[in-house]
Amino acid sequence: MASFSGGGGGGARRRVSFESDLERLLLREEEEEEEERERKGGAILPEEEEEEEEEEEEEEEEEEERETTAPLPSSPPLIKGQYRRLIPRKASLFLGVSHAVQRREEEQEEEEQEEEEEEEEERRRRGQQQQRREMWESLDYAKIDSKWSRLNFKQTKTGVLTLERWSNSTFIGIIVGSVAFAMMRLIDILYTWRVDTVLTNAAFSFVVRVVFFCFVSALFSFTSASLTLIEPTAAGAGVSYVVAELNGVSSPKAISLKSGIVKMIGTIFSVSSGLAVGPEGPLVHIGAIIGSDFARGASGRHQWRVMGDSDFRDIVSAGAAAGLASAFGSPIGGVLFSSEEASSFWSHDTTKRALLCSTLAVFVLAALNGSIGKPFGLLQLDFAEEEKHWELFELGPFLLLGILSGILGAMVTLAVSKLARYRLSSKFGRVSEATAVTFMICLTQILLSILLGRCVQYDDEDDDPANTRKTFPRSIRVAMRCGVGNQEKSYNDLASLLLGSRDDNLKYLLSGRAKDATSILILSYSFLFQLFAIVFSAECALPAGLFLPTLTWGAMLGNIFSKVSEILFKTKLSGGAYALVGAAAALAGVFRGSISLVVIILEGTGQLNFLLPLLLCVFVANKFASFISPSFYESQLERRNIPYLHVEAPKGACVSETEETLTAGDICAAPAVTFQEIESVGNIEEILKTTTHNGFPIVKNVGYGEKRLIGLMLRSQLLTLLSRRAFIENIIFYEQEGDQDQESAMSSSPLRPGSSKSHLLDVSTSSELPSELRFRSLQQREAFENLEIAMRTFHQRKLFTERFALGVKYIESIGLSENEKKSHVILSDFMMLSPISVTEQKSVERVWEIFRQLGLRHLCVVDSKNIIKGIITREDLYKLQH
Repeated sequence: MASFSGGGGGGARRRVSFESDLERLLLREEEEEEEERERKGGAILPEEEEEEEEEEEEEEEEEEERETTAPLPSSPPLIKGQYRRLIPRKASLFLGVSHAVQRREEEQEEEEQEEEEEEEEERRRRGQQQQRREMWESLDYAKIDSKWSRLNFKQTKTGVLTLERWSNSTFIGIIVGSVAFAMMRLIDILYTWRVDTVLTNAAFSFVVRVVFFCFVSALFSFTSASLTLIEPTAAGAGVSYVVAELNGVSSPKAISLKSGIVKMIGTIFSVSSGLAVGPEGPLVHIGAIIGSDFARGASGRHQWRVMGDSDFRDIVSAGAAAGLASAFGSPIGGVLFSSEEASSFWSHDTTKRALLCSTLAVFVLAALNGSIGKPFGLLQLDFAEEEKHWELFELGPFLLLGILSGILGAMVTLAVSKLARYRLSSKFGRVSEATAVTFMICLTQILLSILLGRCVQYDDEDDDPANTRKTFPRSIRVAMRCGVGNQEKSYNDLASLLLGSRDDNLKYLLSGRAKDATSILILSYSFLFQLFAIVFSAECALPAGLFLPTLTWGAMLGNIFSKVSEILFKTKLSGGAYALVGAAAALAGVFRGSISLVVIILEGTGQLNFLLPLLLCVFVANKFASFISPSFYESQLERRNIPYLHVEAPKGACVSETEETLTAGDICAAPAVTFQEIESVGNIEEILKTTTHNGFPIVKNVGYGEKRLIGLMLRSQLLTLLSRRAFIENIIFYEQEGDQDQESAMSSSPLRPGSSKSHLLDVSTSSELPSELRFRSLQQREAFENLEIAMRTFHQRKLFTERFALGVKYIESIGLSENEKKSHVILSDFMMLSPISVTEQKSVERVWEIFRQLGLRHLCVVDSKNIIKGIITREDLYKLQH
C-alpha cells in the first residue's frame, strides 16, 4: 500500500480509516449477496426502487463521513456506491448459473473460431509465399563489383560492347516487325474468311450458316485455349509479365521461347475467333520475349556482356517498345509506353536502343505491307477537313466525356477482377469456358443483328469518296439477311459494327463518319455489347489483349456523345474529335496511361490540333478511374500473386500498430545466414540445402562474436563454384622468375604442383594475396573468367526455366565427395564488395526508396559499427505492401 504525504500520525489514521472502510464495504457486499442467493435462488431482484433509495441514503452518509475525515484529494476512500458501480456483480446473481456457463462456452467457441481463421489465413499466406518463391525470382540490377570484375574490366574494350548492344537492338527490331506482319496478315485472312465466306456467302440456308459460323468461331477459340495448356503463362495479354520483369522480378517461363511461340499462334486464333480482344498486348509480350531470347542466344566468351540483369532489362524494354510500336505504327509512342507503363527503371541509353528497335520494327512492317514512304498504321485516318477543327466551348463536353470514359474504364476493370474469381481453374474447365464464351458471344452478335439491326441500301455512287459519309465503307459492310430481292445492294448496320473488320471499324469510328452514317440507337447497341463482351472475354484462358476493343468502345462512346452534344448545342460538331477523345480516355481509364497514350493517338492520326483536349481528358479520366479501381495491369499483378513493388511505400506500411515509425531493424530477416571469406565446401553445401535464401552476406570476425559486413554472395555464384570445383586445393599459384613483363608472365606455361616454381595456394593465406598475383598466369585468368561468365549467365542458360530445382536435388546432383566437402573456397574474389546497406534506424520509407530506385535484390542491415544484423529482400517489402 502506497503511503500518503502529511504528518506521521494523521497519515497513519487516514490509512487505517481507508482500510477499515474498504473491509467494511467488502464484508457488507458479501453478506448482502449471500442473503440474496438464499432468498431468491439467483433470480433478478424485484425491489429495484427500494434498493436505489437505500443506495442513495448510504451514499449521503458516506459523503458526510468523507467530509469529516477529510482525506487527501489525490486518494479518496472508496464508498459503497462507488465500489458497486466500479465492480459489477457476478452474472450468476442476475442471470443464473446455467446462463453464465453457456456464455462462457460461447466465448470459448468464438475464440476457437478466431484461432482457426487466423491459422487458415496464415496457411494461405504461406502458400502464396511458397508459390512466389517457386514461380518468381528477384533480379539484381546493381552492377557486380568484385575483385575479379575490377581487374577484368580493365581489359574490356568499350567499343566492342557498344557495337554488340546496337547490333542486338537492330536485329530485335527487324524480327519483331516481321513477326507482327505475319500475325496481322494471318489474323486478317482468318477473320475475313470466317465472316464473308462462312456467314455471308456460303451456299447453305441461313440457320446452317449461323450454326457453322458459331462452330468455327468456337473452334478457333478452342485451339487457342488448348495451346495455353502447353505453356499457361501465354494466356492473356502478357503485359503484366513484362511489367514484372522490368520491375525486378522474373518469371522465367513467362519470357521463354516456348511461351513466345504459343503466344504467337494462340493470338492468331483468339483474335480471329470474334472475341472482344486484340493483338496489341500480346505483341508487347512477344517483343519482350524476342529480346530476351535473342540475348540468351549469345554464346562463347562474350555471352556475359549482354547477360547481366541490368543489360538484360534494357533489351527486354527495347523489345516491348518495338512490339507496341509495330501494333500501332507508332515508334515514339512505343518507346514512351515502355518507359511509362512497362519499365520501372529507365536510362538515356535505354531510350536510344528502344527507339532504334521501334523504328526498325515499324519500317519492316511498312515495307512488307508495301507502304514505304506512305502513311501507315492502325490509326492512320482519312479525316475530312471539317473534322479537324474544334471550338473553345467544346472543352466542357470533352471533359465530361473524359470523366465518363474513365469511370466506365475503371468499372470494366473492376468487373473483370470480380468475374476472375469465379473462373474455372482446371485445364478442361479453362478450355471449355473459353470455347463456350466465344460461342455465346458470336450467337449474341447474330441475334442482335437480326433483332435490332436494319438494312441500309447504298448505290455505286456511295463508294465515291465524296459520298462516303452517307454509308459504311465497303470493307466493313455485312449483309446479314440483307442484299436479297429488292434490297440487293444493302447491308445490316448493326452487323457491320459487330462483325465487320476490326481495324477498319476502328478507323471508321475514329474518322467521325459514324456520326453521320449511323443512328444513335445502333451506336448505343454496339457500345453496350462491346462493354459486356470485353468483361467476359478479358480473362479467358487464351492469348488476347484489350487495346483494340477498348479503343473501339471509347470511339463509339465519343460518337454518341457528339450526337447528343449537337442536339444540345444545336450546332455542327466534329465527330472525329469526340471519338479520339473518347478512345484515349477509355485507354486511360483501363490502363492508366497518360503521355504515351496521347502520343500514340497523335502520332497515328497526325492531328496535333487535338493535343489540348486529349491531354485534359486523359488526365481527368486517370483521376476519376483511380477512385474506383486500380489499373488493369495492377489488378492482374495482384491476381497472379506477382511481388510487384510500387514506386512509393504505402502510407500505412511505414508505421506500426502503435503509430510508431517502422525501421529497417523492424522488418529485416534476422539473424542473417553468413559466410566467411574462406569457407569450407561442406558448410556451403549444408547451408544451401537447409535454406532457401538467394543472398548470403560475407563477414569478417572482429572479436566478441561480432561479424563485420565485407561483401555479399549469391546462391547462383556459390552453386557455380561448387559445380566447377573451384576449390583452393585445386588452384595452382604460378610464380614468376625475375622481372618479366606482364605479357610474358600471362603466357608462362603451367607448372606441376611439385615444381620448385609453383605451389598450391595455402588456405590460411590465399585470400590475403593480391588479386594480381592470383590472376597472373594465363591459365589462372582463363579459369576465373570462365567462372565469372558462368556466374553471370547462370539463370540465362539451361536452368533459366528451372529455378525451383536449385534446392536439395540440384545440389545433390553436383555429386560432391566426402574429400571434396573438406576443401575450401575463396569467396572474397567473387563477392560483391561493399554491398549497399542501411543502418537499423533507417526508416522504412527511405529503405523502400533505396531498394526500389536502385533495383536491389538484397539490402543488408547493419549497426553503427557495420556489424551485420539482418537482410531485407523483396518479400519483406511486399508483405508490408499487402
